[in-house]
Amino acid sequence: MAGLDGLMTECGFVSIVAGELSWSFDISPEDLWRPVTAGIAVIGATYQAQSRETKQCMTETFYRLAGERTTGGELHLPSEAIFAVAERPA
Repeated sequence: MAGLDGLMTECGFVSIVAGELSWSFDISPEDLWRPVTAGIAVIGATYQAQSRETKQCMTETFYRLAGERTTGGELHLPSEAIFAVAERPA
């Protein structure tokens, strides 16, 4: 956190509170894969640019790997983020 704190201080911010968040991103494999097949974001555009055979291979591979990590019908993806909240003097 010292690096983020230092960056905020260097930029003139005060009253800095920095921390870490950890959570589990829980989602069904279908809900995670649907935007890909719809062409959303870079992975979706990449998927859309593939041949039918490659799309099929990508989908099969995704579901195979997701199946290995799914419990109770959902993927549980550990997630982490750092954050900083601060004031900038007027």
